[in-house]
Amino acid sequence: MEKNEIDPRLQTKAKQYIEFKLEHERTMRETDKAVLESLSQSLRDQMLKQINGRVMKNSEFFQKSFGSNFLTKLAMLLDEQLLAPDEYIYHVWQVLKDIY
Repeated sequence: MEKNEIDPRLQTKAKQYIEFKLEHERTMRETDKAVLESLSQSLRDQMLKQINGRVMKNSEFFQKSFGSNFLTKLAMLLDEQLLAPDEYIYHVWQVLKDIY
């Protein structure tokens, strides 16, 4: 960043974000994955349907655009991505391609 003459304040923000992201991913992902992986396949599927299904139930776009069978399949394939503190996005394009 220094080589590219990035403003020192922006460098600090970027470094703090990276530290936050690495720490968050390390602790939360390991815990979440360990819990899910310790469950039976049936329980894991139910958990994913409920966790990811909640996102789609709260989305007018998903509710108006897709049927319940599709949304159930989609819930099983979503993968949460951390972008910044308190900001999440779900990548659905590859998932949609896999379903169709």
